[in-house]
Amino acid sequence: MKTLPILALAACLAAPLVPALAGAPAPAVQDFRDLPQGAYGPYAGPDCSMSMALTRASHGAVEAAFHYDRTQAGWCGEWIRAGSDWQGQDWSKAKGLVLSVRSSEPLQLRVQFNDGADQAYLSPDLDVAPGAWRTLTVPFSAFGLNPYYQPAKARKGAPLDLTHVVTFNLQPDTPGKHSFWVARVGLE
Repeated sequence: MKTLPILALAACLAAPLVPALAGAPAPAVQDFRDLPQGAYGPYAGPDCSMSMALTRASHGAVEAAFHYDRTQAGWCGEWIRAGSDWQGQDWSKAKGLVLSVRSSEPLQLRVQFNDGADQAYLSPDLDVAPGAWRTLTVPFSAFGLNPYYQPAKARKGAPLDLTHVVTFNLQPDTPGKHSFWVARVGLE
């Protein structure tokens, strides 16, 4: 039987608890470290609510805790600034988004963003398994135009333009009162 030397064992135990923070992470869309008030906010339909609170984890990363109450036919979410300022980000060289997410129960989430033509794109439901941190990868090819919402200023019919994305949204798709945590949203 092979045993790990004490230093190797200590290094394993000291590894970060959030998978997407280990090693060289993909470029950040949002890591929540320096996200000021006013750079995020909730939206919700009647009889629904959503909130987000930032907390520093024991391993130094910042986690965004989301708490929501959604009716079966309701909708809610949280819009969040992409990047460290309001200038927007160029996602055109990326293949998709990568999220570090955890929940204490099975949930479904969706991600939305408005592209450079101000068209709203929505991901399919993403399954969040309960327990430890999970890395969810969503290729941009999986996103489609949001059938429920398009901004009035959207240039309808324009091709997907990832050269200027200013905000993204996290939308829970599981009804009821639930919570989930996100440590990082990055580009793949």
